[in-house]
Amino acid sequence: MMDTVEYVALRLIRRIMPETLLKTVAFLVPHYQRSLGETDPRPVVAEYQRWLAEAGVKLEGKRVVEIGCGATNGTGYGLVCSGASTWTGIEPFQRFDARADHAQKHLVEQTHNRSIDPAAIVRMRDITGVADAGADLVLSNSVLEHVKDCPALFSQCQRILAPGGAMLHIVDYRDHFFKYPYHFLLFGERVWKRWLNPGDLFRYRVGDHVEMLQTAGFPAKVLETRKDEAGYEKVRGRIHEQFHGRSDDDLSVAFAVLFCKLAGAP
Repeated sequence: MMDTVEYVALRLIRRIMPETLLKTVAFLVPHYQRSLGETDPRPVVAEYQRWLAEAGVKLEGKRVVEIGCGATNGTGYGLVCSGASTWTGIEPFQRFDARADHAQKHLVEQTHNRSIDPAAIVRMRDITGVADAGADLVLSNSVLEHVKDCPALFSQCQRILAPGGAMLHIVDYRDHFFKYPYHFLLFGERVWKRWLNPGDLFRYRVGDHVEMLQTAGFPAKVLETRKDEAGYEKVRGRIHEQFHGRSDDDLSVAFAVLFCKLAGAP
């Protein structure tokens, strides 16, 4: 079908194009979507606050670790200004963009009419650098779908979270860049890995993450799921046999918010 041909062509372009070049020429690539918060961290911070409030968790005074903070510390500035005591951003892949970071810091400080204590902001490449029980909150936005070894990450989260600590993961289960949010379900693992995977899209479904969290000892709760029914209808009946054991309810989730809270004092 022509939609599959277009999807494969776009995926091949995405696979061979370096991320830095892609961001430069994004306006030329059909259906490419830039990440929420890439230029303004405030929408992401607002989403974190919204879902923490939904889960009954207060941000005030919390030591926050954010997984996959991106090229700037922008969300950290927003979270500290919103009440977090400290923020540690973990970013193993994206190079720090000092210019963009300066602009975001200025934007957040203007919004909150306050200066940010540099000592409250820490950036590191590896979560293993966080001390045992050194966090009260672990957050991520559109990151879990890109983590290849989630069990290893969740094991580290168990280590760094203090008793009563909590995790909130906002997960985008769509194909991020194109108008075909579920077309990656049309291909078996061999073809996907060899030709189409941009390198960091592992096609996890919400059921996978819930199971991995529970195996790691986290009482996982799904706060919300959203589906793209029209997008899913385009692939229903054509999904690769690799996914035939999954329910439509699991496969069709486009967005989910996962929450976990450890036992102990808050």
